[in-house]
Order: sequence, then C-alpha cells, then structure tokens
Amino acid sequence: MLKKISTKIKDSYYLKYTLVFLSVFFLIAAYFIFTGRTFIRLGGDGEFQHYKSLVYLSNYLKDIFYNLIHNHQLIVPQYSFAIGEGSDILQTLHSDVYGDPIAFLSVLVPEKYIYIYYEFSICLRLYLSGLFFSKLCFYTGKENHNAILAGAVAYCFSYWAFFGLRQHIYFLTPYMYMPLIILGVEKIIKENKGLTLSIGVFLAAISQFYFFFMEAALTALYTFIRLICLYKKDIKEISIKIINIFIYAVVGLLMSMFIVGPIISAYLSDSRMGVETIVNLLYPRSFYERLVGIFLGNDFCYDLFMGYACPCLLAMFMSVKFIKEKPLFFVLNVVTLILLCFPFCGYALNGFAYVIERWSFAVGLVACYQLTYFFEDIIEDHKWAIGCLVVVVLASIATPWSRNLGVLVPVGLCVLFVAFTFLKNEQLRQLLMIAMVILNVLSIAYYDLSPIGKNRIEDAMPVEYSQRLLESSDGQVFRDYLKSDDEFYRYSGLYLDLNSSMMFDAYSTDSYWSITNSSLMDYRMALGINDHISWQVRGYDERYPLYTLANVKYYLHKEGDNRLVPYGFEYTATYDGYDVYENKYYIPFGYTYTDVINRSDWDKLSVIDKQEALLQGVVLNDEDTTLKFESHNSNVDYSMSVKENTEISDKSIDVKEKKGSVTISFENNGNDQLYLNFDSLVYKDIYDYVETDQTDIKVTITFGDQEKVIVFFSDEHRYYFGKEDFLIYLGDYKGNEITLTFNAPGEYQFNEISLINETTDTYAEEVNSLKEDCLQNVVFGNDIITGNIDVSEDKYLLLSVPYSKAWKAFVNGEEVALLEANDSYMTLKLNKGTNEIVLQYERPLGKVGIILICVGFAAFIYLALKRKRDR
Repeated sequence: MLKKISTKIKDSYYLKYTLVFLSVFFLIAAYFIFTGRTFIRLGGDGEFQHYKSLVYLSNYLKDIFYNLIHNHQLIVPQYSFAIGEGSDILQTLHSDVYGDPIAFLSVLVPEKYIYIYYEFSICLRLYLSGLFFSKLCFYTGKENHNAILAGAVAYCFSYWAFFGLRQHIYFLTPYMYMPLIILGVEKIIKENKGLTLSIGVFLAAISQFYFFFMEAALTALYTFIRLICLYKKDIKEISIKIINIFIYAVVGLLMSMFIVGPIISAYLSDSRMGVETIVNLLYPRSFYERLVGIFLGNDFCYDLFMGYACPCLLAMFMSVKFIKEKPLFFVLNVVTLILLCFPFCGYALNGFAYVIERWSFAVGLVACYQLTYFFEDIIEDHKWAIGCLVVVVLASIATPWSRNLGVLVPVGLCVLFVAFTFLKNEQLRQLLMIAMVILNVLSIAYYDLSPIGKNRIEDAMPVEYSQRLLESSDGQVFRDYLKSDDEFYRYSGLYLDLNSSMMFDAYSTDSYWSITNSSLMDYRMALGINDHISWQVRGYDERYPLYTLANVKYYLHKEGDNRLVPYGFEYTATYDGYDVYENKYYIPFGYTYTDVINRSDWDKLSVIDKQEALLQGVVLNDEDTTLKFESHNSNVDYSMSVKENTEISDKSIDVKEKKGSVTISFENNGNDQLYLNFDSLVYKDIYDYVETDQTDIKVTITFGDQEKVIVFFSDEHRYYFGKEDFLIYLGDYKGNEITLTFNAPGEYQFNEISLINETTDTYAEEVNSLKEDCLQNVVFGNDIITGNIDVSEDKYLLLSVPYSKAWKAFVNGEEVALLEANDSYMTLKLNKGTNEIVLQYERPLGKVGIILICVGFAAFIYLALKRKRDR
C-alpha cells in the first residue's frame, strides 16, 4: 500500500509542480518579506487603484451580506458618490476587482489583512497560470513531466508575470485564462467538447473585459492558423470547427453579459474614446534594438513586458528545424513577430485606443509552450541546439540595450542549459535543465529588485504604510472631523491621497480610474484645467468658482504647507496632519439657475469667460440663450525676455536645450486674482528629444515662492488626449515676474499666452443668486436621491452629479427630461412652486444583461446535458 502511494506521489506531476512553484514563489517573496515590503506598488496603480479597490470591494460585499443576514434585505448598491464625484461601482471598478472571482473572496478577509490577501491572490493567479498551462500541454500530447515543468515555471514566472506581481496585479488575469481558452479551442478541434471554452470565455470576460477583447482577437487568430495548418484546404471541416468554436464562445459570453453589458456601455462613453491617435508605420529604431533585451530580461517599452527564460528563445529558433513537419510553431513565431513589430497591430489589439503592446501576454504562451514541446529535441539534437544557442548569444550582444547583467546572466544560464544536454544520465540532465530555468527566472526577478539592477524594491509599499492607508488619510479627516451633519458636500485639496475617499465613504473631487465619465473630462477640457492625463482628476487647480459649483465646502492642505489656497477658503483648524480651509461661498447640493446659455454660444467664449459664465447661467445644448453675459476679467500687459539657448517669435518659443526658460514681467497694480492662459499650446519635437511613447513634456511656472507644472504630451504619446488649452490660477500674487521653464528642447507653439486679472467684486452676489432656491431635505439613499424645492419662478435645478443617461428624474411623481448641463453635470427644468424631486439610478444594460445571462446559462446547461446524453 505504502509503495503504491509512494509511486503515485513520484509520478504525480501536479504535486511536483506545486512544490516547485511554491519554492520559487517563496524565494521571490522572501526579498519583499525581509525588506518589510508588500507586493503593492507605492505611488502607482497598485496603491491608488488595485489595493484600494480591493479594500472597497471587501467592505462592499460585507455590507451586502450583513444586510441580507441581519436585515433580510438584498441591497446591492450600483452607484457611489465616494468614487470621484460619483460613479457606477461596477463600471469603475471592473478593471480592478468587480467581477473577478478571486477578488470576490476578499469578503472573507478582515480589512487590516487585505494586503496579505492581495499577495495571496497574486500567488493564486500565478499558480493557476502554470496549472492551466500544464493542462494545455498534457491535453495536446506532451507527456514528459520535466519538459512541462520547465515550460510552466518559465511561463508563470516570466517578467510579464513578475511585472504584474509588483505593479499591475490584474495584468495576471489574461495570463491566467489564455491557456484555458486555448485548451477549450483544442478540445473542440479534437473531440468537439466545448464546455471548457465556454467556461474560459466566461471567466475571462467577467474578470477583465479590457484584456478579454485582446484574448478574443488573439484566440480567433490562433484558431485560424491552427485550422489552416491542420486541415490545409479542407474548407468544410474548417468551417464546421469554426462554427462550433463560435457557438461555445458565444455561450460563454452570454453567461457573462450581466457584467460585460454595462462595461461595454462604459467603454463607449470613456474619456479616452474618440481621441485621434497617430499610428506610425514603424516604432522608433530603439524599440527594435531593445527587443532581445525585452525578451530575455526586465527591459520594456510600449508596455511590452516579456522576460522569458532564455531557453524559450532557444526553442523558438528550434522551430525552424520542424518547419515542414510542424509548421504551426514557425507560423506562430512569424505572426507573433509581425504583431510585435508594427504599431498598428498594438493599436488594433488595444481596441483602437492608442498604441501599446499589452496584448503581449500571449507571447508567453507561444514561447513557453515551445520550450515544453522542443525540450527533448534540444537534448537529442546537439548540432541544432548549439546553432540556436550561437544565434541567441549573438543576438544578446548585438546592441547596447542587452549588454547588461539582466540579459547576460540568463544567456550564461542558457549556455549551461545546452551544456547539460551532453550528460549521459538522462534524468539528471533534465533536472539540471529545469534548475537552469528556475535560476533564470530568479535572476530576472533579482536584477529587477536589487540595487545592482533596477532597485525596484524601493517602489514596493512598506507593510506599515498599507495599514496607515486604512487609518489616516484625507478621507478619514472627512469622515471623522468634517462630516458633522447629514448635509451633502465635497472636499478637495492639493495632492490628496488618490481614491482614499471611497474607503471612508467620503466625497471628494479627486479620482484615478481607468474608466472615467467622458462628460466630466469634456468639462475639464473646455475649461483648460491643468490635467496630466484624461482619467486622473485632481481637483480644479485652485480655481475657486469651479470648487463652489462642485459643492466643495472644505479644502485640505498637508499641515504647514504654504502652497496656494483658492480664494474664499478660510483657515478653520488643523486635524490629523491636515490644515482645513472652509469655503465661505459654499453652495449646497441642488442649486438653481434662471438664465440659460446655449452650448454653441458658450463654446465661443474664452476659457476664463466660460468659467465666469457658469456663475451666471446654465449651459444647455438645445435651449436658446437668455443670459446677458458680463465679463469680469481683463488682460494684463507684460513683456517676455529669454535666457540663453531660448528664442521667442510671435507664436512660438524655441527651446534649444533642456531647462530653457523665459521670464514674463508685468506691472502689478493691485491685481485681484491672476491667471496665466495658454491658448493652443503644442509641442513640436524638432530636436528629436522624444525617445518613447512615454516622454513627458513639462512647463514649470514659478511665481514668487509658488510653483505649478503643466504636463502635456506630443501627439505620438500613448496618453495624448488632445489637450492644448491651460488656464493656470496664480491667486492674488503680488509680484511682477513669472518664470516659465521647459524641461524638453523643442518648439512650443501657441496662439496666445496671456496674463489675466479677474475681479471678485461680483462673486458673492453671483453665488448668492445660485443658492437662493436650493434643494431641501436632501436624502441620498441606495441609488436614489430625494428632496423638495420651492422656486419663485421657472428655473433649472443643477445637480452636481456627472451626467449619465442611467439617471432618471421624477418631479411630483412624473418623469421629466434630465439634461446635460454645464458640459458635465445634470439639470432638470422646474416650474414655479413646490416640487418633489426623485432621482433614480439604473445601471446601463443591467436588465438586458440579466436576460442574456439567463439565456447563456440555459444554453450551457443544455449543451452539458446533451454532451452527457451523447456519451
């Protein structure tokens, strides 16, 4: 009996895989553990999005179960005002947690241990990636455990996976499900068994739709290549297989539509959609020079993360030997190279949003599977193995980009990998070859983390900081100090802790999510707000009218910070490390306008006049203008002087070297509130400064002891979103000089640079007019807002909720049109007298999604029963 058990253990691949996986994972995790760090990236998406959204989801699910168990009510909130200025929970958080089965298990974890579950979930994702990879290998005919183990280790610990581990946890989602989807395709091709494909599609779609689009496109491409290689010119058989694959894939997609339906709606209205992107025929030369280093090490460009064990490249070259017997691998390698080398391919696979190589998670499956497939061939055919090794070595030293320890150490290990093929003991040589693969992936991780390499361990969040985020932040100040009554208001501040508000059910102006309401960003674009990217919102650049219009009551500064505070905000107290300023011109939620300005008339105004017009009339698309607009600003005369290596013409500044600067001098005659306006500021790279798609162009504005920075992009930058107008608030600056410093050499073209003085003489009067009739007895419930208002004449009720067609409005029990107002918010027309207001939120495609998911699961059950009956 014991002998049988011993034999089973010895022959059990999955036990071997589990032990090896846990050992390698521990060796990588040990670097974090012994330095007191977590896997969460400090100051990046890991901190701001992934970790905080996981905390939020855990508490969100706990609240649902608490109400179900204790109050016997199923309450599933769809909308939250704690996410930015208000957002759909599913649509906003889907890119991170909402829909992901692994993230949903966080409901079982206390909040203070979420950081540990975050790390455990990474381990689980990596383990499942290797497990599904192994399942695919076994199903497609590979039997050598050592060969599959080598491929699995190379796959689940590649640099793509490692990058996901330390920066973007949800980059691991497609890496995990892609082998499962391909396994489903293979099962249909071989046995007409399609349930695995349906399950794979369902899991991939509900977990991460952004990557699912890529997975679907790449699977379709793989299926076409696979069937052509398998059936050649047998069109009938190819057609039958494609139809079967399509049917099972659609069933899986239908099962996911409750999640996918609303997400498609969100993507169609995302702030990044509709931006014109330049797609060149080729990447910069440096991209191609870096490819070998990217494949073998921890270099990356255009989000092309690979870093596969060097023997994978050896195996891919080995595919040339079998081009006639096994053309599939050679064709896949050629197609993969084409997809990598042409920007349009990255652009198309990124949903035609911008050029990026995030589809490259699939390269790992192609590369690592070939290591498994050609493992024995490398051992047996020494001439080919040595020939391929020579090519690998030459490629690795061909350019300066790959002449570093991060590449040369893996290449050296690959030399040993080939050397071990000459050993006579077959079992020993295979084990040593696996050891080389393990050392290879560990060397990539070590070079990435350690001071002798990239030293990226410094970017990892310390354990104590992850706990501090749960206990102390601007959101906590709002909850414990500011929110003393039930009145709705927002707070803002300079460089708040992004997305902390949602963890404390606080209402701020700041947010940072992959999906952002396009109406909100249209508003910010039209007003020239100093945004760096189109999905990160950091207040309103201290522009006081915009804070007032957004119901901002408090402004927070780090204690002792002397930077600019918006006009009208007065210091009240210091609490938990924050100086608190209160807006004496605060307007409650639900204020009213009498006059209208048509959107087309508003668009014709200057940026500063647009801001002032918002205090005087509501901006609507289809109503006639009734507003007699009064401007309260005037231009300030100035002169501009240059320093060395900078030249000025009427419409441009030519900066010949880094840190070029110009000085704006003016006579300060007791100006009130100053602004510096850039009309159509465009950067032209005439000195070939821009090297990659992530080169930022910065203009630093220095005035007195204050400093502000404009960050914008060339039109080839991945995050370019067409922003050219910037209106920068300088406050009540009493000096007479402003310095502009340019970080990048190039030509800075513009229509106009103007210095503007805005008087505040009428500000209080305009604010009081807006809050003369306000919504009373306001209650924010579960996806519903109620209140009542008595207006002395027909007016427009402005609701500072980002516009969405999902909101429905009812006045005195009758549904009324809810209009987009001020290019961002919502409004409804009120008749004179008393009005009872009800706003209800219903998620886009929510009901349709429920119907489709029922159809999908019914079809899945039918196909499963049919399969069982046929057997």
